[in-house]
Amino acid sequence: MDSSDRRLFIALNPFIHDKILLFRNSLKRELHSSVKWVEDENLHLTLKFLGDTPAYYLNSIKAIIEKSLEGIPAFEIQFTKPGFFGKLSPKVIWFGINESDYLVKLYQEINDRMEQLGFEKEKNGFKPHLTLGRIRNYVESDNLQAKLSQYKSKIPEVKVSEVYLMQSELTPKGPIYSVVADWQLKD
Repeated sequence: MDSSDRRLFIALNPFIHDKILLFRNSLKRELHSSVKWVEDENLHLTLKFLGDTPAYYLNSIKAIIEKSLEGIPAFEIQFTKPGFFGKLSPKVIWFGINESDYLVKLYQEINDRMEQLGFEKEKNGFKPHLTLGRIRNYVESDNLQAKLSQYKSKIPEVKVSEVYLMQSELTPKGPIYSVVADWQLKD
């Protein structure tokens, strides 16, 4: 990585309902040492992870994001239920988000256009979610599934009205995110 490279991603920062935070906090008490929990201020929905990106790409990335937003108004998202990635050996605990039409369109537009700039297209498809924590020590998947299935609350829809180009600086205490640029979605 060149010193002028920036670790970038494109994200939505929806309002995180208290019910999600309360549930995450209850999991924290049960799984405290096994999981590196995401700080409240770092919770987000990643649309595209760009990774270490040379500075000379920045203006092109901003132009692509702006072009991708054409015809996409502010929209609502619905949180669904918690889950995890890694069937046999869980790696990430997340809270799911329904694939609304505008969310999927936004993801596809950004992914397709970024591919034209040389960024690899996502191989695993789109699974919209908020990462709640990354599992550091082994957690049995059946045990984790039992804990996650206890969540029964319905969360009201939340409005998404901005898209962010974010920078992630990795530190020993965890990542520090900062906004590089942001765009308002029209109502």
